[in-house]
Amino acid sequence: MKKRTIVVVVLMFGLVIYTPHADAATLSLTSGGAPPVTGTRAGTAASTDSAVGNTITATLNFGDVSLLNINSQVKIVVPIRISTTANYSVRVQATIIAGGSGVQATDIGFGVGNFRAQVPGSVRLTANAVSGITTSGAFGTDPSLAANDSDGQPQFLATLNNISTAGATQIFSGPATALFGLVGFNATSVLADLTFIIVPQFFTPTASFSVTLTITIV
Repeated sequence: MKKRTIVVVVLMFGLVIYTPHADAATLSLTSGGAPPVTGTRAGTAASTDSAVGNTITATLNFGDVSLLNINSQVKIVVPIRISTTANYSVRVQATIIAGGSGVQATDIGFGVGNFRAQVPGSVRLTANAVSGITTSGAFGTDPSLAANDSDGQPQFLATLNNISTAGATQIFSGPATALFGLVGFNATSVLADLTFIIVPQFFTPTASFSVTLTITIV
């Protein structure tokens, strides 16, 4: 088993709204709400997000992920909100985690799912707004359900290591959501959850880390 130690882990995200089409109103990507967190130790700062103009920055606090944290995993979910009048894809690009940190990109399970209408039964959504969504590769798996190997380490099917640091990686795509051109309204929006999992264990050397993800819709 790998021997590692660490005390505090903070994952920093930058979420950028990108509308490359000639009609900038055809695509909308915004926050779907505050990130729910489970498995952190008492006293861990809350994970938050805030919007300034067309940029949302989410600070995800995993807290103490050494063996002092007796929880089986720390889970943070980032809801995002999509409203479009055109087919779209959602893509992610990551910065490199500093080499001095004991945490590696492969230690952080990642997946996207729980696609749903923001307003259940809305007549303003297209018929296949949710059913037409397709995830890319293994990103559609739930990292919180990953099986452990003989050393008790989770075998994530997708991790942050699968997110490119050189360019944007597509994580899912879908059809237009909004009928009648009503982009950005609750009744024409779908929600998706980006889930991040890390398992408390030995991490060495003792260091915190940060990584920035840029999420775009095209």
